Amino acid sequence: MTNIFIDHIFAATLFKSVINIALLILCLYPIVGSFFWFAGALSYRFIKTNKRDDDWQYIPAEQQPMITIMIPAHNEEVMIEETITYLFTQLNYTNYEVLVMNDGSTDKTATIIQRLQSVYPRLRTVEIEKTRARPTPSILACTLPRVSIFSATTLIRFQKRTP
Repeated sequence: MTNIFIDHIFAATLFKSVINIALLILCLYPIVGSFFWFAGALSYRFIKTNKRDDDWQYIPAEQQPMITIMIPAHNEEVMIEETITYLFTQLNYTNYEVLVMNDGSTDKTATIIQRLQSVYPRLRTVEIEKTRARPTPSILACTLPRVSIFSATTLIRFQKRTP
């Protein structure tokens, strides 16, 4: 029994054989490569989503280190209230303060922050008249040894873990 495809390759001239092999590779490479990419993407997704750290230990509120959550804000009237409210109502941590750096905002960001300061006593603000695009003045205003810097448009989503 003979294989027509292989007999055809060997029956042709060397030039035709090289062209046939090149076309075969060019046609099969995307198909075979896509299967490998798909398998790699699935395995990466499986590894990332099923990776858990179950060895965490709950830190009681009296032992939690005090941290400063710093939020640089420039014309963030759309998101700043939602971000600050989330930090004070949904964050699963008790020993922190929020420092908002109002970096030369021309919208109602400053009035929103002032209104929220009466609601949340751990909310502080640093007013900067000219936009600097650097958090240096706010870092100098931090009184605590640990600082976390977030964007005003970022909503931090932590998994709630109970002891």
